Amino acid sequence: MVRTFGEAAMVVRDAIENKYPQVNRAFIFGSFAEGVQTTESDLDVLVELNDSMGLQFISMIQDIEEAAGTAVDVITIKQAHDIEEKFGYDILGKARPVYERAKS
Repeated sequence: MVRTFGEAAMVVRDAIENKYPQVNRAFIFGSFAEGVQTTESDLDVLVELNDSMGLQFISMIQDIEEAAGTAVDVITIKQAHDIEEKFGYDILGKARPVYERAKS
């Protein structure tokens, strides 16, 4: 089970890096990004996609959950914008980057 932001960042990066080329960038937000996570906290991940993932999106969530040993919520940049607009949360402003696909 991940306990720190650093551990969570490594798990997300390792789960995405070589398996999901549709992910350009990934961020962690919520309690892990703010340093207030507890043993009950889930891991909140924000992804920027360059292409549709279809059912691979579910596989990616499962891969991250398995590696993290905790529940994971994954949203896209578009979903983050929608949530911010509807509920006033500052997801994008508080999200911490953990992965960026190398330019080829």
